[in-house]
Amino acid sequence: MQKVPIKKAPGYDEIVFIVLKTNFRTHPEILITFYNRCLSLQCFPNPLKTVVIVLFLKKEKNKSNIKSYRPVSLLPTLGNTGEIAFGTTQPPPQKK
Repeated sequence: MQKVPIKKAPGYDEIVFIVLKTNFRTHPEILITFYNRCLSLQCFPNPLKTVVIVLFLKKEKNKSNIKSYRPVSLLPTLGNTGEIAFGTTQPPPQKK
């Protein structure tokens, strides 16, 4: 959980990373049991793999041009931390 960024936007589940990290500090067994169960069953719940894509208009760009938008994909927080825990994705670099 140390590699999980706290300022990253949550997914459609709206669980912010700081809440998940705080919960892990006080009750680590909840997430450890969940992710261990995923590993033992060799299954990761599909709802945690569902991505919501949000389009952001780039500064001073024409709204009618599709290239004026930057797509951002948002995974649910538990799905995102699971990918980091399982090593299937790299966490973004931490700003110092």
